Amino acid sequence: MLAILRGLREDAGLTTRQVGKMLGRTHTFVSRYELGSRRLDALELAELCEKLGHDPVSVFRRIVRGR
Repeated sequence: MLAILRGLREDAGLTTRQVGKMLGRTHTFVSRYELGSRRLDALELAELCEKLGHDPVSVFRRIVRGR
């Protein structure tokens, strides 16, 4: 899951600061979930996916397949 979430950000060409700003959060928030020290709930995951231009259901399927 961590690699998928980081990959979404990197594929969009964004920094953790940029994604944090898009979400109305700090870059630390983004760094923490990418490093696994913080979990995202379903609504946070959906918002992140949408902000990065991805379908949340498709991303969740990738996460489930990769576990």
